[in-house]
Amino acid sequence: YISRLINSQSVKGKDWNFELPKIYSLNILDFTFEEAMLPLDKEVKRTEETKFVSKVQLLDCETKEVFYDKLTFIYIELPRFTKELNDLKTFFEQWIYIIKHLHELEELPSNFRKEKIFKSLFETAKIARMSKKEVNNYLKDLNNMNIVRNEIRSRDKIIAMHAKTIAKHVNIIAQKNNALAQKDNALAQHVNIIAQKDNALAQHVNIIAQKDNALAQKNNALLALQRKVDDYEKKFGAINGTKVL
Repeated sequence: YISRLINSQSVKGKDWNFELPKIYSLNILDFTFEEAMLPLDKEVKRTEETKFVSKVQLLDCETKEVFYDKLTFIYIELPRFTKELNDLKTFFEQWIYIIKHLHELEELPSNFRKEKIFKSLFETAKIARMSKKEVNNYLKDLNNMNIVRNEIRSRDKIIAMHAKTIAKHVNIIAQKNNALAQKDNALAQHVNIIAQKDNALAQHVNIIAQKDNALAQKNNALLALQRKVDDYEKKFGAINGTKVL
């Protein structure tokens, strides 16, 4: 399978530079290497008893250096992973745990529910356990749910369109109200100017009235003075025996 994957990346023609991307072969085993070697009567030497992930590459047998770093085989031995649910510390350990125990779980553990990927994996596993009849019923229900979702989406689109139209009308009304407010403000300013002019005119009228009143008082004083002069002349003429017309 790996050879086919490498071969499928080749490009026809002379322009291919033979630069292949790195390839990883991920192998999840439900047995250990010791168990695999029992029929061959071979012993597997372990440097770490708790190691359950092995990374294998092509090496030069003499120099022990990596011969080709673009091909890597990764083996995960599930039986060697012995951590319990409460002992999991990393996201990788959670993945290994759920892969190993998925067939035993009736519900998703609480500390897995934060990750959306685990919810999706658990739901997919539920479907995989179903009988053919249960799968058909599930697909019918799923199809009905999709129909309902599509109807809701269509209604949401219509509501969104109406909302946009309403927003446009509200914006137009707001603009008209703003223009009307500006006109009202201009009218109020004109009224204020007229009131100021009326006030100034009233002040001028008051000043004129005051001047007229002062002039009337002067006229009255002159008339009173004239009468006194006339009386004096009459008296003076009578004394001198002259007649004052």
